Amino acid sequence: MKAQHSLARKAALFSFFAPLAIAVLGLVLSPLTSASATARLTCAIAGSLLISIAVVSAAYALLAIKTYGRQGILVFAVFGLLINGLLIAGTVHKARVNRTRPRVPPYTLAQMNNMLPVLENSLAIVDEDFGFRFELPAGFEENPHGKTMPNVIHAFILRSTNGNRVVVINRLGSLLEPGTPPSVFVEKQEEQLPPGSRVEAFSASWGAYEIPGVKVLLQGEQRILEVQIPLATEAVQLNIGGPETLKDDMHGLLNDILRSFRSRSNWEATPPGLPL
Repeated sequence: MKAQHSLARKAALFSFFAPLAIAVLGLVLSPLTSASATARLTCAIAGSLLISIAVVSAAYALLAIKTYGRQGILVFAVFGLLINGLLIAGTVHKARVNRTRPRVPPYTLAQMNNMLPVLENSLAIVDEDFGFRFELPAGFEENPHGKTMPNVIHAFILRSTNGNRVVVINRLGSLLEPGTPPSVFVEKQEEQLPPGSRVEAFSASWGAYEIPGVKVLLQGEQRILEVQIPLATEAVQLNIGGPETLKDDMHGLLNDILRSFRSRSNWEATPPGLPL
């Protein structure tokens, strides 16, 4: 009898503490999940499984009260059932919202090839898989070494005697929600960067939208500008790096790329930026 009462109490405790464990694991694994779509999917499946088990455990513990009494069971089981039930309801609601949200088709290759250039003497980059096109000033060339990094889909470099500049675009593995504040990315960067780095939030203009970004100053006087672009099928991050002495030039480069960057967006049902 005592062993069975102990099992019911453990089930109640599990249902109560499971959401807390999921939250802690989410924080610990956030650097990994922010960089890998596979890691995000794995964590989502594991979290859903834990919540489901927690609901079953709470239900078992409540049923066991008739036999073993309330002590050490009732409060944990009731709150466990409520918390996990709310988590399930929130997940279902979010899934319904995502399912009913209008899907914006990306540009086709033919559409992008017919677009007129925005920058003079520029190099046009067309990505059929993600449905975007942008332009780089003359002098940039592909950087094969940069494309070896995880999730990087494009990498370019401009070599110069006064400092090289690099342009990298990496996939984010998910959509970017409208109104996402830059402060979210500041917190993520501060967790991943070495001590002594300075991170500052800013917003950049992409067509009709204000998109979130961060300015990073690394030790050794290297600066990185990062902005996240809400494409129709999956957000991407545009990164521009170079020496701090060329920060004005890098900001100008960022504005030029965004001015020429054409794609459909999940933020609106109409394409931002310049028309076809």
